[in-house]
Parts: sequence; C-alpha cells; structure tokens
Amino acid sequence: MRMRLRVFLAFLSLASAAAIGAASAQIAAPEASASVREKIRQKINENLLVLVCGSLGAPYIQLGHDISVVVNEGDSLRVLPVVSDGAFTNVRDVPT
Repeated sequence: MRMRLRVFLAFLSLASAAAIGAASAQIAAPEASASVREKIRQKINENLLVLVCGSLGAPYIQLGHDISVVVNEGDSLRVLPVVSDGAFTNVRDVPT
C-alpha cells in the first residue's frame, strides 16, 4: 500500500513539474501563442450560429437543442442554442 502511495506521489510530482515547465514556456512567448490561439478561435467561430431559445423550462430550448444536434457539421457549421429571458431581453441582447 505504501509503495502504491509513493508511486502515485512520484507521478503527481512529475506531472506538476511538466505542467510548470509548459506554463513557463507559454510565458516566454505570449505573443506567438496568443496569435495562434486567436487564429484557432476565429476559425472555430467562423461558422457559428447562435440560436436564442426560450427559458430553461420551456419547450423551445429542447427544440433548439434538437436543431443543433441535427444541423451541426463539425467546424463547417455549428449551432449554439442559448437560453434567454424572453422576447424583450432577446431584442435588447442581440447585437445589430
């Protein structure tokens, strides 16, 4: 039992050391990682359709989810159903 604990702790310390090393590498080149991250974000959100649905208990959110399951095609088209507070809030929240 103690041997398993020691192995687990050794693995945990190696994993945390690797994570610290990766974090320090990202700090060294924040501009490069930020631009790559921005390009990936733009590519993913390029074909995003936000579908504003009704409140959480209403049947419209289920309908929005069903539409997203049927229509989603990976990165070429993504439908994101969003819960809303009602018609007035939808008009206020949706940008023009």
